[in-house]
Amino acid sequence: MKHTIRRNAFFAVLGRGWSLALGLISTPYIIGQVGVQAFGAWVLLEAIVAYFSLAEMGVGTSFNKHIAEYHVKEEHEQLSCVVSAGFFFYLAFSALLALLGLLLKDWLLGHFDFAAVSAAEVAFVYFALIAVMCLRLAASPFRSVITGLLRYDILNVSLSCTQTLSFCGLLFLLYSGFGLPGLAFNALVYALFDLSIIVLIAFRLAPQLRLSVSRQTFQMFQRLFKYGLSIQVVAIAEVINAQIDKVFLGIFRSTALVGMYEVGGKIANTTNSLVAIVLPILVPTTSQLQAAGRDEEIRQLYLRGTSIVALLIMPVSCIVVLHAEHLIRLWLGKEGFEAAAVAARFLVVGFAVYLVLGVGRLMSRGIGIPRYEMESGILISVINLVLSFFMIRQWGLSGAVVSSLIALIIGSGYFMIRFNRQLQVADGRVLKLVLLPTLLAAVAGAPSVWLSSPAGWALLSGASIRLQSFVHLTVVSAVTIAIYLFLLFFFGLTREYDELRAVLGRRPKKG
Repeated sequence: MKHTIRRNAFFAVLGRGWSLALGLISTPYIIGQVGVQAFGAWVLLEAIVAYFSLAEMGVGTSFNKHIAEYHVKEEHEQLSCVVSAGFFFYLAFSALLALLGLLLKDWLLGHFDFAAVSAAEVAFVYFALIAVMCLRLAASPFRSVITGLLRYDILNVSLSCTQTLSFCGLLFLLYSGFGLPGLAFNALVYALFDLSIIVLIAFRLAPQLRLSVSRQTFQMFQRLFKYGLSIQVVAIAEVINAQIDKVFLGIFRSTALVGMYEVGGKIANTTNSLVAIVLPILVPTTSQLQAAGRDEEIRQLYLRGTSIVALLIMPVSCIVVLHAEHLIRLWLGKEGFEAAAVAARFLVVGFAVYLVLGVGRLMSRGIGIPRYEMESGILISVINLVLSFFMIRQWGLSGAVVSSLIALIIGSGYFMIRFNRQLQVADGRVLKLVLLPTLLAAVAGAPSVWLSSPAGWALLSGASIRLQSFVHLTVVSAVTIAIYLFLLFFFGLTREYDELRAVLGRRPKKG
């Protein structure tokens, strides 16, 4: 288990890091080629289409747990039933999704003003994104074979290769003047190619894998459906928190503000992503520990994992909160994105809270008790939906990010209390693991606030915006991280990493 976790973590960081790098390069290029309003229209159409995926009722959320469990028990026939049930369900579901998208097109798109994009382009992008979603859904049971067998190394290498090809296609199509339709066509080709690669890898890793339709397949689908239905509430909450702000901004404000929100959201997501890379490994890992009867190791994994994530994410989030404008200037190389900086500040805090408590959330899926995550998801959905509706109409983008932050804090806190009771862990113990790194990060970041703007430095007089921001961020990051590391060693918090390695170093026996 120790070797597996290390290997997966290494390739997860490598793959996710490459993906983030491509995203950071492509976003300014897209905005430069099509403009902020058209970029906002693209983001808005992605948000609209994302809601169609909720109709699959959570079947896909249960693949990882069941595949990991059957792999440990060497029940190859059951593993094949999981993949078969998922694949044939998604074939039928994709046909329904295409019909639903056609019937609802005029009603859905009629609520928004796509002034910067023609009606024909909007329709093409809309249907292309629906096709992309169908292809991604069809690939999900095969992708779960790779993750369920804990072969994140192979998955991330393949994703890095296909994403690089997609990135090259995006640059070529935008440079050739194809605009948003070019983006949509590129996404469609990438999804088709990705599906082919994932299927080939899955059959290579699991030679016993067979696709078939039988009574046993139907029974397995019922089991997946029953388990996934609870987690689907969580998926609804995640989609609401990720997309509802953009939808309401598109209805009540403009696609330009949707673009600003997306820029700020990408800054916040990128900040959290490098820490969140290895979290999906917790589902199959916890599943295998439970199958081996290692309850105490599950409890220790929860505590140490939460501590490590908090220690890693808090100083980075602090830098974003204090210096968001410089991050956006460095990234986009231009002024005029102050609204995006506001979005980045609030969203990075909300995402950090959700991420830190995401250790327990993913582990609850691994041990088969998703009800706490479901209850938390309902709470997040209701709070964010209600607050966003009123606050966006009143305060625009600021109202959107504040409502999301409030919903994430309350919902995540509720989950923590419920899950702690399940594992018999004191709430105060977990809060200490989260609040202490937060306090240390705030103390470490405070001195950087008094650093003068690089525009006033004689050495950088007349330098480009990107160079000024780069120097500023380099200095404040070095100061913040240096102080933070000193505080970690001073308070003896570095031992958490060694204790987590000790927990993961014990190999669970096959049942």
